[in-house]
Amino acid sequence: MASISKLMKKASRMQKEIAEAQAKLADRTVEASSGGGAVKVVAKCDGTVESISIDPGVLEGDDTAMLEDLVLTAVNNGLVKANEVKEQEMDKLTQSYGIPGLTGI
Repeated sequence: MASISKLMKKASRMQKEIAEAQAKLADRTVEASSGGGAVKVVAKCDGTVESISIDPGVLEGDDTAMLEDLVLTAVNNGLVKANEVKEQEMDKLTQSYGIPGLTGI
């Protein structure tokens, strides 16, 4: 019974630490851009986009498709970076508990 009690305490502590890590990640941001910086995105490590900035020079032409591609590329790059940061942080946490491969929490 003692080992089950220890396991439950460990699981509870781990759950609390994961929740704290996720809360910190929700405030952490990364930046990405496309078009040589014409479109900049700030993405949060909780999978949301905080802001998008577009250089006014990009708006001078009538090439809507190009602007859409630049925005899409910058957003996707930002979300990929944010997810990489999240995975790294969660890997550190789960490895400290000796649970390899437990990511994406």
